[in-house]
Formats: sequence, structure tokens, C-alpha cells
Amino acid sequence: MALFTFDAGDSELIVDFFEDYKDLYEAAESNILKLEHEPNNAELLNALFRAVHTIKGNCGLLGIYPLVDLLQSVESVLDMVRHGDIAFQPLIGDLTLLVLDRCSSFIAALERNMEAEYDGGLFSVVASQINNGLTSNAKNPIPALTRALTLLDPLTSQLQADGDGESLFKRFKITATDDLEFILQLAEQTQSRAAFWHGRIARVMSWIMSLNNQMGRPVEPEQLFVAVCLHDIGMAMLPSDVINKSAQLTELERQSVQDHVWVASRLASSFPRWHVAKKIIDHHQENFDGSGYPLALKGDEICVGAQMLAVVHAFEAITHGYSKSLSRKRPLMRAVMELNRYSGVQFNPKWVSAFMQITRERREDV
Repeated sequence: MALFTFDAGDSELIVDFFEDYKDLYEAAESNILKLEHEPNNAELLNALFRAVHTIKGNCGLLGIYPLVDLLQSVESVLDMVRHGDIAFQPLIGDLTLLVLDRCSSFIAALERNMEAEYDGGLFSVVASQINNGLTSNAKNPIPALTRALTLLDPLTSQLQADGDGESLFKRFKITATDDLEFILQLAEQTQSRAAFWHGRIARVMSWIMSLNNQMGRPVEPEQLFVAVCLHDIGMAMLPSDVINKSAQLTELERQSVQDHVWVASRLASSFPRWHVAKKIIDHHQENFDGSGYPLALKGDEICVGAQMLAVVHAFEAITHGYSKSLSRKRPLMRAVMELNRYSGVQFNPKWVSAFMQITRERREDV
């Protein structure tokens, strides 16, 4: 690790730098989120480029050279995107976000202590990887950009099954009745329907049980267990071409996806003991502001288990992909950013806040 010490110089200029950085970072973050839905929006692309360019320029002006080359490499990528040489895609948004996150940690340390430790070797290798991908000899820059992303966040290296279901009963201290074993066996079979579903049951179960424990177990774990399993069984009833479709869904296909609520609910109704699980399934697509479906419930009209499941399912979808087009995990902070964006709209802020605490604890343990 290297140590950078800030030359105090003009204190007023330094204060302005810190304030400007926070504004520019928030603007960049907002534009990255929007670009995933509007990747060809020239105004958003230019705004993101300007934010990174300005941050780099400000760092150079104040002599914060450890960040300049790293930011320059990202600026070069964004410049090629806005000129149509490369298409904007989630990889580029994630890479920009992770570089800015490294800059944020560096600048936050400067603001506290006027000095910051940093991994100079990592910064240099990441910048080199990005620049190598942009040379005229590189026919396809994506592999190099992907390597740079993995260097910044090794957990994004690839999609993989995060455990299996064999030990789920023991792990969550749930008695393995005949009904529960049957439901789990069916749910585990659904994971073969799509590559990005591999390991999904174990991942979703782990997050929702942790969230439930974090808040004092307001829902019986067995009910959550059944809701998670039956939900995925209902989703697996969709046609394979809909599950694996990379392009935008048609209106008819969207309706078929929404029908998974009804399918899973009917399955749950076959097991009277799991009436709470059925209610969780019935409500899990409702939004906190009332804009969800099928009943347009809002606030605490939505049952607690469904409010939790909505947060966890969104996190799973962001980190492990909505479709077969994604072959790697998304950065954790990308999912956190998305959840925070829709807190109070799609999700109950209370559950988002609790989930953020869990993600922080797990990140510290890695």
C-alpha cells in the first residue's frame, strides 16, 4: 500500500473540491442507473462523461495524481461510447461505478485526515487493462474491461451456484417434513431452467432468513422457506423462450411473467398449513407506493414477508442477472445503489435499511 499526503495549500479551494466531488459523484451515479434503461441517450452519456472528466480535472488541479490515470482510463471508455465506437452496456456502468467508488474512499480519507492509503499497483494494472482494451489492436475491448472489473471486485468474476439445497433445512433449523422435502425438491429442479438461476434457491433463502433474523423474526422461517420455493416453481412454469429472452419482452410475454403470482399462489393453496406463505406470494409484486400488482396494495397493506421478499428478489435479480445475457455477477454496490434508489417507492425503507446493514456485515466478512 502507498500513502498519499495532501498538500494543504488553499484551504478554501480544498473545501470546494470535496463539495464538488460529492455532487459530481451523485450525478454520475444517477446517470449510470438511467443509462441501463436508456443506453443510447446521448444527453445522459455526455453528462456522465463530463462528471468523470471534471473529477479527473479537479484531481489534477490539486495534485491528487494517484487518481488521475485511473479516471483518465474510464474517461477514455466513456468518450468512445458517446462517439459510438463502443455500445454502452452494464459492464461499462459497473466499471465506472467501481472506479468512482475507489475514488470516493480515497477522497473520504483525504477529507478526514488529509492523507489516504491506496493500492498503487492495483490502480496501475486496472488502468492498463482498460487502456489495452481501447487500443487500435484490440478488436474487442470487452474482455479487457471485464478483467479490469474483476480486479476491482473479484466477486464479479462469474456466475456460479452459491451452495446447494442439501443442507438448507439444517442451516436454517427447519424440520424437514415430507411436504417440505417435496417442495424443496421441486424448487431445486427449477434451477436448471436457466443458467442464471443456478444456486438461486440457496442465495435467496440465505438473504431472506438473515433479513428476518435481523428484524427479530416477524415471519415464521418455515413460511418464508415455502414462499421462496413455491415462487420459483411458479416462475419455472414460464415458457423457456420467455425465461431466457435477452430482448425486451412483448406485452403478452410481460403478462405471462406476471401470471407467475397466480400460478405460485394456486400451488400454495394446496397446502393449508402454509397460508402465510401463500399471502407472501400473493403480495410480493406489490410496491410500497401502490404501483405494483395484482391488487395495487401499498405501505403496510402489503404483508411483512412479501415486503422482505421484494427486496431480496430485487437484489438477486441485479447481482445475478435478469436474463442469459449476463455471465458474471454484478457488483454488490450496484445492487445497493438500485435498492436505495427505489426505497420508499418500490420497497419499504425499513426493510431496505435492514438489508443494507446485512450487506455491510457480509462485505466486511469477505
